[in-house]
Amino acid sequence: MKGREAGLYCNVLEHAPWRGRAAFWMESPLDNVLHRLKYSGCPLLARPLARLTAQRIAAPNACGITGVPLFTSRQRERGYNQADLLARELAGLWGLPYVHGLLQRQRPTKAQAKLEETDRATNVSGAFQALEPTWVPGRSWVVMDDILTTGQTLFECLEVLRRQGAGGGFPLAVALA
Repeated sequence: MKGREAGLYCNVLEHAPWRGRAAFWMESPLDNVLHRLKYSGCPLLARPLARLTAQRIAAPNACGITGVPLFTSRQRERGYNQADLLARELAGLWGLPYVHGLLQRQRPTKAQAKLEETDRATNVSGAFQALEPTWVPGRSWVVMDDILTTGQTLFECLEVLRRQGAGGGFPLAVALA
């Protein structure tokens, strides 16, 4: 990770061919707010978090934004997808189209937060597919998540889009853990 010493929040993870971006470090009180959004049934927190993110990160040159998808059972359990909520809010702030369903999680995965760094790539490998592959070729996409730790989830999503011919990608999260 780069940037913490300099107080930077963008371009902090460098995995070719993309650099992950996060607006904040996962510190108090933001960690409590994100936890409430994700686990405590507080979807209305997506709007202020998106506003804060948009203040820190300028709108990228992309054709649209989508959220990292949850597996169906996890979304049903939670009642919403926090990454989609954040993506929808940011789309409005940035003037980008929000695209629901660009990606789909094909199988359940373990929670990344409970895994060692070395197991995270294996956990999400092959977990995603492009649901609307005709929307992908030649276009650049923002893929939104709530928390960026190792970047494996975001980069797996972007790899799926790259294999479908995407012209670029912008992995984005509210916080960097």
